[in-house]
Amino acid sequence: MEGTVTNVASVGRQIQFQVSGRFVLSELPPESPKPAQIEVHPKGWFLAKVTPDSFVAVTSDGRGGSVQNDKGRLLAILKAAAERGTMVKFALLQPKIDFGTNEVGFTVMDAKVWKITDVDLR
Repeated sequence: MEGTVTNVASVGRQIQFQVSGRFVLSELPPESPKPAQIEVHPKGWFLAKVTPDSFVAVTSDGRGGSVQNDKGRLLAILKAAAERGTMVKFALLQPKIDFGTNEVGFTVMDAKVWKITDVDLR
């Protein structure tokens, strides 16, 4: 998942935000060394909810480090990215996706962030 984020908020155990960007599903088929990918480009924005856990935060040049069990750090990174309007890239684990049963049309209902890349991460 990648794009700019807005409307970042803590909702219970999750962090909810809007993403203006794209979502890529990747799978490594057993009979092929190349991953199969499906790209979803929602019109406008889509809603995403993530449950914070251990994750890796890196800058675009690869610098960064692991953050363990600190919901506040992920929330702070997302809020800062929303304020700056910079592109953020996510690698997610165990995403639960709704492809259109609401007015938005595409929603990441829940996922764990494995890695987040932010060009201006400090």
